[in-house]
Amino acid sequence: LSILARRILASTGETPPDNLHPAAVQAIIALNSPPYREAIGGSFGTTVPGIFTDEPSVHDRHSRFEDGLGWIPWTGGFAAFFRDRRGYDPYGFISQVFFDGPESARIRHDYWRTVTELFSETYTRRLGEWCAENRLQFTGHFLWENHLGTATRTSGAIMPHYRYQQMPGIDMLCEQADETITVKQCSSVANQYGRPRVISELYGCVGWEFSFEGQKWLGDWQFAMGVNVRSQHLALYSLRGCRKRDYPPVFNYNNAWWRHNRIVEDYFARLSAALTLGVPVRDLLIVHPASTAW
Repeated sequence: LSILARRILASTGETPPDNLHPAAVQAIIALNSPPYREAIGGSFGTTVPGIFTDEPSVHDRHSRFEDGLGWIPWTGGFAAFFRDRRGYDPYGFISQVFFDGPESARIRHDYWRTVTELFSETYTRRLGEWCAENRLQFTGHFLWENHLGTATRTSGAIMPHYRYQQMPGIDMLCEQADETITVKQCSSVANQYGRPRVISELYGCVGWEFSFEGQKWLGDWQFAMGVNVRSQHLALYSLRGCRKRDYPPVFNYNNAWWRHNRIVEDYFARLSAALTLGVPVRDLLIVHPASTAW
């Protein structure tokens, strides 16, 4: 495992780990969990309630093979997993993922469905189980969850992952309220699986001039849509170098208004407490079109 882990996580530029391969995910856990457990393991489940994963995906946006060359996620063992789930061998049909043919619609649907199942079971389910074993809540959000097309390329589908998170989560950048699907697909799964809390990483990219009024209206809109926990982006120890431009603002002592921020925090703490009680009323069912995108 250590040899495999070094190969997977070696410093090779921007290359990410293979989140479709069980051994790769297990290597990540094996390398990263001992230092955390040694340093703060006694606080698991109390002071440290959970672990946040940020933008995992099966889409390597840094890959460049040659201009115009299309590519799709793949990993060792994918063909066997595909045969087990779909009942036929993908190798005879894989060209129809790229090119139109008589079986293209069926092959593309089956391919992306299989990617979704393998990614959610290999990565999200395994990390969710590890967190449960260590008294932690697994939370975080997935890459490009806000658009149906890009969500297919990065994850196959977003919603199946949330069932393995003790606290399902999203991310919403900039000062905007255009991502209805981002919130609703997460809060919907939380409702179906009885997860009382939905977290949002918010306020990133709003700029240094962001106000308390901005915090309130963005937070209010997301809370009305189903979020009930905020994860403010971000808290830096230092603003040296490029950090001052890392998707500001900063929610820490290095911001001029930090000593007054409790005004907003008290408001949302009370709202969060209220919105985790009771049962939400949902009278309308909308079927998510992920399988149509496949």
